[in-house]
Amino acid sequence: MLRFLGPVFVFLLAIVAGCAARTQSFPPPVSPQLTRSIELSCPTVEDGCNGESDWDFLVQVLYILEVDGHVSLPSQELWVPYAQTEPYILADAARLWNTGMLESLWVEVRDDEPWANGVLAKRIIFNMVPREGDPVTPSGLPSLPPGFETPAPGHERLYP
Repeated sequence: MLRFLGPVFVFLLAIVAGCAARTQSFPPPVSPQLTRSIELSCPTVEDGCNGESDWDFLVQVLYILEVDGHVSLPSQELWVPYAQTEPYILADAARLWNTGMLESLWVEVRDDEPWANGVLAKRIIFNMVPREGDPVTPSGLPSLPPGFETPAPGHERLYP
């Protein structure tokens, strides 16, 4: 029995070593700028929407967003150009604003760290101010809270 377990152990060790030796996936070097990540932010809220009470709010937001299906997924070797993502960002921002659950909303895009092979990446940031109480039907585009009228350094305002 022990003679049998020795080769099995070596075989399993070889499989584990082979999995650990897999190289990280990078986009093709000639790729256009890709969408790397989406960030949900509540910059005017004390805990930045990271508290336990904000969980339901963030789940609602994620349910509304469709752009989350349009980001690069290196583990699946799925590379999404930013130019293909932008229409989803704008549609999601309008849909999110029209829910009436926000006091304000603005979306910024910034350059993210390039992948290790030099392909450029973008990060999308949905900045939100949650509305206290019942939703209210918005009229027009959101107004921005004081101090957020201009994009942060290195950021591009995409909405509104």
